[in-house]
Amino acid sequence: MLLLIAALFGLCLGSFFNVIIARWGREDGIVTGRSHCPNCRRSLPWHDLIPLLSYLLLGARCRYCRQPISLRYPVIETVTAIALVLFAYRYGIPNTPQEIFFLILAIGFLLLLYFDAIYYLLPDIIVGTLLAVTLAYLIIWNLSGLSSHILSGLLLSFVFAILYVVSRGWWIGFGDVKLTFVIGLAFGYPFGFLAVIGAVWAGAILGIILMAIRQATGKTRLPFGSFLAGSGIILILYYHVFQTFRWYF
Repeated sequence: MLLLIAALFGLCLGSFFNVIIARWGREDGIVTGRSHCPNCRRSLPWHDLIPLLSYLLLGARCRYCRQPISLRYPVIETVTAIALVLFAYRYGIPNTPQEIFFLILAIGFLLLLYFDAIYYLLPDIIVGTLLAVTLAYLIIWNLSGLSSHILSGLLLSFVFAILYVVSRGWWIGFGDVKLTFVIGLAFGYPFGFLAVIGAVWAGAILGIILMAIRQATGKTRLPFGSFLAGSGIILILYYHVFQTFRWYF
């Protein structure tokens, strides 16, 4: 039952993420106005906005103009649902400060993953919120480890700041620098470092594969922030597994 609730909540949260992403940068704000078809501009009734189900029932096309609905919408809803189901399977109902903190981090990382994959952008408001939540958690619940976590964040972000300066923002963006600081601050040593190294390897492997099948070149941009956020999510979901390797460090 818990997994079903997590799946339904994940679908609804993914639908809300779609709204945020689609309306990002609008002058009238994100939460104002009714949803509408981006092609014919017709307002959509509530039964066309049911996460995933409406997409399937409509045959992936707008009810009015019959133009295809972007696959992005059901993908974001489904991925978010899967992530929350895995979180619920691992942690159950979050009832400790760490579990609640991890849930907030995972939700924030998911949104950053989508933003960077679509816009090559890591919004400051999201990264800043995760930074504030992380600092609050460490100060209240892990004050003794605050200094080491800050040092981890500074070391990781310093390395990526150098890459940013040397490449003049071509290899990575400054948003990636800020996100590495948040990851280092949140997980400390060694887990923050493992998350970042995993993101680097994942990005490198995907880049090699894309070049091998001639879908990319050495100059093709990859959303590295998505790899960082995804690596953070994996670390949260399998934190207990990584804990078993802690003695290596």
